[in-house]
Amino acid sequence: MAWRPALEAPSETRYRQILADPSFRRALMHEMGQPGVPNRISNENWDYLTVMEVKKPALRHLEGKIIGQLAREQKRDPWDVFLDLGLEDDLDTMFDCRLFNTDEKKVSELLRHPCAAVALSDAGAHLSFLCDAGFGLHLFGHWARERGDLTLEEAVRAVTSTVADAYRIPGRGRIAPGAWADLMLFDPATVGRGEKRRVNDLPTGASRLDTPAVGLHGVWVNGVRTADAKGVIADCGRPGRLLKEFGA
Repeated sequence: MAWRPALEAPSETRYRQILADPSFRRALMHEMGQPGVPNRISNENWDYLTVMEVKKPALRHLEGKIIGQLAREQKRDPWDVFLDLGLEDDLDTMFDCRLFNTDEKKVSELLRHPCAAVALSDAGAHLSFLCDAGFGLHLFGHWARERGDLTLEEAVRAVTSTVADAYRIPGRGRIAPGAWADLMLFDPATVGRGEKRRVNDLPTGASRLDTPAVGLHGVWVNGVRTADAKGVIADCGRPGRLLKEFGA
């Protein structure tokens, strides 16, 4: 693995030296062209790799810039632009990279496939780098309202009854007598996922990535309102129930 020399560097000084080494960079470029795990950076990702945050004020003008475009403007290899920026910013630069599903036409085909189940969770395992909590609202706003790949009714069904049926969760996913009253109130004209932002509300003040809801006016869990237009209701209790039983 071309990254191994950097990962095994005995000190930060040595780590910086390795990142600046032309031979190390050539190895990265070579490895990029070889078959391998699909979620590493490839030559297809540079136009989806964005500078999100920098530490040094002198580099603030680069926030929001795309590495691929910067490389073309500077007539340099993207690896050099990427690594040089990180080194210049004392390795504190935050990047955002779209690794998968960048072809929206293909994603549309997946979303509309009759066997697709639109659901996602990594239980917060990467909450300092990712926030996928808004995927349902993004489905309503981007894919249904803006692109028209799905009707709003189809989008709602995709994240409610379709998922409940796929995972055999009884009493969920439908508004029906005897079912759990899990409800959401939203404005179809504005619903969506807000811009990514970094918040510092973890223990010790550590940061995480957040994407606030847009056009959302209320959430009820088991009939208890847990959120309103301002966000989570602090004194709503714990109306959720641990799922222990599943259909045959």
